[in-house]
Amino acid sequence: MNRGAAEIGVAVLFMLPVLIFGLPVQGTPNEVPVPKVAVKPEVVEKLGQHGVDRIVFVKRFTYDANHYYTEYINSTWRPGGNLCILDLKTGSVDELVPQLNGGVFERFDVSFDARKLVFAWKAGPNLGYRIYEVNADGTGLRQLTFPPPRTRRS
Repeated sequence: MNRGAAEIGVAVLFMLPVLIFGLPVQGTPNEVPVPKVAVKPEVVEKLGQHGVDRIVFVKRFTYDANHYYTEYINSTWRPGGNLCILDLKTGSVDELVPQLNGGVFERFDVSFDARKLVFAWKAGPNLGYRIYEVNADGTGLRQLTFPPPRTRRS
């Protein structure tokens, strides 16, 4: 376990199937930096031939629980990160939902037409993940799931 590492899940936006992999990077407790990765020109060209010009990914600290499913029981609360888009042509990385950068992002998925993304996010250590939807350009953020009436509101 590398306590300073962060996990980055990646998916190709505008081309399915989705490509996913993990990449460790260093970060501080309150922010997870986007790694500086130079994309090879031949990769950009090849992806461009298939209509791919952007890649969406989640940046977050790696869970330190003893099992993925016990993250809510015995992991350290380490907020930071975001849902990000890498523009392959310019190399720029933009946070898609900067208004949620104080929580923890989990998994995401891209709609069939690549116009919307859904993702799990939680606001605090004792709160559950909630499902959100956002347009691929970062507009139209809306919460889709809510806590049951007898639990704390997130």
